[in-house]
Amino acid sequence: RTLIECARSMLVNAHIGQEYWAEAVETAAHCKNISPTIAVSGMTPFEKSSGEKPNLKYLRVFGCRAFAHIPKQKRLKWDVKARELMFVGYCKDRKGYRLIDPTNYSIVVARDVHFLEHDMYHDNNSDKSSPEFSDDSLFSGSIVDFDNTSDKLQNDDNVSRGDNALNFQNDINAGQDDINGLNRGDFVNNDESNNITVDNDMTKLTPIGRTVKLPVRYQNFDTNGMPDLQMPTLDPIFFANALVAINELLSEPNTIDEALNCSNARHWRESLCETIAGHIKNKTWDIVNKPKNKNIVDCKWVFKLKHNVNGDIERYKTRLVTKGFSQIKGIYYTETFSPVVHYVTLRVLLAYAAIYDWEIDQMDAVMAFVQGTLNEDIYMKIPDGFSEYYEQNLNGKLLNKALDGLKQSGRLWYLTLEEGLVEMGFRQSYFDSCVYIKLNDKELVIVDIYADYLLIFSNSVRLKNLAKKATK
Repeated sequence: RTLIECARSMLVNAHIGQEYWAEAVETAAHCKNISPTIAVSGMTPFEKSSGEKPNLKYLRVFGCRAFAHIPKQKRLKWDVKARELMFVGYCKDRKGYRLIDPTNYSIVVARDVHFLEHDMYHDNNSDKSSPEFSDDSLFSGSIVDFDNTSDKLQNDDNVSRGDNALNFQNDINAGQDDINGLNRGDFVNNDESNNITVDNDMTKLTPIGRTVKLPVRYQNFDTNGMPDLQMPTLDPIFFANALVAINELLSEPNTIDEALNCSNARHWRESLCETIAGHIKNKTWDIVNKPKNKNIVDCKWVFKLKHNVNGDIERYKTRLVTKGFSQIKGIYYTETFSPVVHYVTLRVLLAYAAIYDWEIDQMDAVMAFVQGTLNEDIYMKIPDGFSEYYEQNLNGKLLNKALDGLKQSGRLWYLTLEEGLVEMGFRQSYFDSCVYIKLNDKELVIVDIYADYLLIFSNSVRLKNLAKKATK
């Protein structure tokens, strides 16, 4: 009841509808956990569990206007530097604020945010213009005097409204004087007015269509003497059958049952067996009894069609992914951060490669996220379609290696790759943690890491091939 009362108050104060009830309840629970309560002798639940007093400086007003900073990598020179959103809560698994775009209901998590806590997002948001901020005032940490700003906006608003009202009243008075100076007989003919009939159909407003003009290059084109070309009409049934056939060939199944019962079932079955064989060879899991009082992570199959440059199907790819949203932080994972190379670094290396004629190659790591070794005990269900191959009492899997979908998969892959590159003689760049350099006399090779993609730069074909072979 306490959470509902608090959430209702926040929704009313923010002037937003009940569709945001989930965000309001979650924010109310967050505030309750950092509020003193009699149940724990006047302490906060957060302090009781962690032993530290909560820091309240980060709290913001629910539903207020927020301007999230757009990084330089995601905008051009003349693009806006911030995006106006609505504040709806706090992120639980990392440091950041939860913001929502009410136009498309998309959630954005950001750290660099400028709040206007005195102004709710839905308070005449369409009539208010967004204030302009410079780099120094918006994200440099400077203090903005909101009181003076609001007073100035109100004064400007009053002046503009007063001027508009005065001009509007003058126009009304001037028009009234003109009307008073006219006689009814000046513009109404009594004799003719009796013969006027009003057509009700003519009083209906009809939309005015646009006049489509030909391009200038075709306006003086002489079409006299040219035969009329008639396109052959397709049989609707033939056209529908063609669409069904194309959809059947190019559609991607959502479940294993759809994959094994479609027209491409043979290809999907081969891909499934290949994926399972790869996991068995990699020793990704051990088949064990389902433990009691343990969180069992569910899994699912993902089916994707890989096409070549001509649009033809090149490969039937299947992946086994876990539903990592059921993991609990602090028990089944701790850190999730996985760095990627910066765009600035990539541009500089491409420029050097163009100037000095370096060799460039790209690699896509196969089953990259499965290479990392897990430190936590994580149990997963046996994937659909393969449970009959195991004994009935062996109905769980103890994961030894990470899988796609786990919270820590990206980080474990990065740490595993980093360890392998260091063993091969690479050293990490001081300026970018995803750049590894190896110098052998006058031969140079540089490896960039972007998730499970590797970009290799080298001035030696031999050293580049050795690096590719070693990282496979």
